[in-house]
Amino acid sequence: MPTTILSVENLSKRFGAEKIFSGVTFQIRERDRIGLVGVNGAGKSTLLRILAGLEQPDSGTLIAQHGLRLGYLAQEAAIDPGRTVLDAALEAMEDLRQLGQELERLAAAIADASGETLERLLAEYEQKSLRFEAAGGYDLEHRATQVLAGLGFEEVEFSRPAGQLSGGQRTRLALARALLADPDLLLLDEPTNHLDLRALTWLETFLRTWRGSFVVVSHDRYFLDQVTERTLELSFGHLEDYPGNYSRYLELRHERLARRLAEYEAQQEFIRKEEEFIRRYRAGQRAREARGRATRLARLERIERPREHETLRLQLTTGLRSGRIVLTTSELVIGYPASDGSEPVVLCRTPELIVERGGEQGILEAEEEQMIHAVIELGDRRLHEVMVPRPDIVALPASATIDEAVEVIVREGHSRIPVYEESIDEIVGILYAKDLLPILRDGAERPPLRSILRTPVFVPESMPIDDLLHELQRRKVHLAIVLDEYGGTAGLVTIEDLLEEIVGEIQDEYDTESPLIERVGADEAIVDGRISLDEVSDIFEVRLEDEETTTIGGLVQRRLGHIPQAGERVEIDGLRIEVLSVDRHRVRKLRIVKPPVAEDASPAASAKAS
Repeated sequence: MPTTILSVENLSKRFGAEKIFSGVTFQIRERDRIGLVGVNGAGKSTLLRILAGLEQPDSGTLIAQHGLRLGYLAQEAAIDPGRTVLDAALEAMEDLRQLGQELERLAAAIADASGETLERLLAEYEQKSLRFEAAGGYDLEHRATQVLAGLGFEEVEFSRPAGQLSGGQRTRLALARALLADPDLLLLDEPTNHLDLRALTWLETFLRTWRGSFVVVSHDRYFLDQVTERTLELSFGHLEDYPGNYSRYLELRHERLARRLAEYEAQQEFIRKEEEFIRRYRAGQRAREARGRATRLARLERIERPREHETLRLQLTTGLRSGRIVLTTSELVIGYPASDGSEPVVLCRTPELIVERGGEQGILEAEEEQMIHAVIELGDRRLHEVMVPRPDIVALPASATIDEAVEVIVREGHSRIPVYEESIDEIVGILYAKDLLPILRDGAERPPLRSILRTPVFVPESMPIDDLLHELQRRKVHLAIVLDEYGGTAGLVTIEDLLEEIVGEIQDEYDTESPLIERVGADEAIVDGRISLDEVSDIFEVRLEDEETTTIGGLVQRRLGHIPQAGERVEIDGLRIEVLSVDRHRVRKLRIVKPPVAEDASPAASAKAS
């Protein structure tokens, strides 16, 4: 049976009058992989700080194995800003570095010793040398660089002062230090914050092979499923212990709650029957029996009703267009539970609320309405729907020269080019065209391409578009490499690709734009849906007008009453219009034909949809 390395007995903690938790009892054994879960504010970070010795409990005890070495990663990292990234990482292994220096001193002393002193020094040297070797002391710098690289640091960043790092980079550096310290028990508070997919995958692999024990707090349930084998839940001030990873914990928790609820309801039924018996017979011939039952009932240990955190569950589906009234509420109250268990805090009360479908003319043009719909739907769309697919990626091998890179940039017209090591699955950086300008201007010796690369951003193809838009904005980059489920390159996506999902196609000076109007004959043309009604009117000598839209694509969509599909036709003011192509919310291409007017034709305008 694995040895217990830390015992926790009846811990309790309060902040002022608010109880955070009480009666917390559990043990951590060798090679335990524990996930600590609970709602925000349950006390997870507080418990980790108590385990790390950084905070004291109000009551309870912690009994640690003699010589237990603890490592702790906080959500906010504190690192000496003057140290370089590599030095800060090596500092985590200071004990080993000091042991190495001690071995050097012993070696010098052995050279001058003899007799019993020599034997004693040799024995001491052998003992410490074995410990130094077992701990990887002869390979400290290599270990540090491997961990830093795994967490997303580039080699050129190793010499960068920690004070110049972003908040996310400092957190990754603190994580590297915690891993390199190689403690017996590692305490990790949200270690996946600021990690891209590749670094996250690396961390999962590292922790699965970790020879020590760890307790990790994370909101990433998929990460917890990959690395944990036991789950501790803090809920309503108490701790529950479950065998298994996060998914297994959810199953067991549901079963445990159902069982406790059944026990509670069975006891409540028993109490109800006993109280009914006591009420009925307390003054009759069976009064003595009733008093006995009342005594036993008073001594009965009551089962507390199982509690569940309230969650908001919305099932929103796209269905048929609603009637005039979209939503009706009655006595709607909005608020939140009080922390002390008293009456909920009420933010507002609405006796009756009715939401009707409709829109006031002139408030939103069709194009604006389309844009709003596009923004709302960003969260429902994934990157694989909009990315440049792998076969279409323009990339350079890392072995390419500066001149070869310039040639590709000029030929393809891209300002950012991915650079790969052996295959497109091994993207090592992004080449910015503007970084080449100083080199070309100075006419100096061409440096290796790798030396001027920017760090790539990796994202999963299942990421929602709006999440990536926020991520690119936060990181101040315009391009991300999209990875498939196996970590290979699935494609790339630019901020322009994402914006085009909102505003439509964006043309720049390098794009070859097809003509907006292509005349096929005197009375026929293929037109872009974005051209104005005035232009169409001039071409076909008609008068097209609409109060809510100014483009031919918007007019067709309004007359049909829905977003059209390719092949649909509509006749407007004598023009026969066929939809040739549609880009989700927008009509892209239309064929417009003005049929010859028969001599007896009525001049009345028509607007028939088919």
